[in-house]
Amino acid sequence: MKKLNLGNITAGLETLKGLQEQNASVARSEQIRADLIDLAEKNSYAADDTEDSIRDLADQIEECGLLNPLGVIEHNGRYTLFSGERRYKAITRHLHWETIPCRVFEGVSARRAQLMLHIANGAREYSPARKLALYEEYRQLLEEMKEAGEFKGGIQRGVAELLNVSDRQVRTYRAMSEELTAEEKQAVQDGTMSFGEAKAIASTRTAVSNIKTAKTGTSSAFSEGTSSEPIDKANFAPVAEDKTGTSSGLSSGKATARANALDPQQRLQLLEDVILSDRIWKCKDLYLYYINEMPTPQEAYRNILKPEYGFRGGSLETTDWSGSYTCIANHLLLEPDSGFCVRYTYIEVDAAIRRLYRAAKLIEK
Repeated sequence: MKKLNLGNITAGLETLKGLQEQNASVARSEQIRADLIDLAEKNSYAADDTEDSIRDLADQIEECGLLNPLGVIEHNGRYTLFSGERRYKAITRHLHWETIPCRVFEGVSARRAQLMLHIANGAREYSPARKLALYEEYRQLLEEMKEAGEFKGGIQRGVAELLNVSDRQVRTYRAMSEELTAEEKQAVQDGTMSFGEAKAIASTRTAVSNIKTAKTGTSSAFSEGTSSEPIDKANFAPVAEDKTGTSSGLSSGKATARANALDPQQRLQLLEDVILSDRIWKCKDLYLYYINEMPTPQEAYRNILKPEYGFRGGSLETTDWSGSYTCIANHLLLEPDSGFCVRYTYIEVDAAIRRLYRAAKLIEK
């Protein structure tokens, strides 16, 4: 039998949405003995089920039959649920069927099985507080799958699709996940802190962090200046410190190694790829502006490069890079899915645009 293949997952909305259609073509329908079916080891969705809702569902199944079979994954003669735990409980607790109609998959890794569970439960409506918890589950899973070569594409985009929210909303959940303490997150889940209050706390902490990052030590928007913070000079990325004095955050572990691995040519290539992505600035607009106005770097900064309202951000993907970008008043920050930041002044952006113009790459775009 053909085995489920998630190795071809790529970036884009079709990545996860098409998976269910793909699953349908590689599974078989079978009556499985109820005592051979095991619950998923990690299913946070089950916390939403109540005994009353299970009893009501049992009554519906008894009256109308099981309209949707369970989704199970076969392994060594037993079957693990990834879709239909509430139906399984209704049948085994109240109807006592010996066998249950199932769609059976095999050859699926634990990580892929967990992704299938998330997709199967994606149609439910969840509160913003619940989505915050799910965001952390989804992101951790996709990061593990990407490291194992089972997921290809942008982590943020994949999370947005699983949550069925916009990239902007995902950025909100990401900020809350990173800025809130474990106690604050639990308070949101318990309802003792409103989602709006938690969002405001995270936004304030992010704003303070951005202000520290943006310090240059001079009034010019185009000079690097100096800062009291330690700086990753190879990539102009501010580095946070923890209370022990050791580097953390943007400079921790593998992230620092990757950041420092960007030599000047790699920095330049990344910036050019981002410009040509057409995501932050439209290449056509840049081309027409530079050819018609012949601006100075300062004029280009004021008139077309700087974000109109002092801030602009979102997800971004090129052929070899995926992550998020943030444009603030005096520089561009690129943050790959791996977590470190690369900073460019608008003087650097202007110089890269002029090189692309001279090389006729803006015209090609």
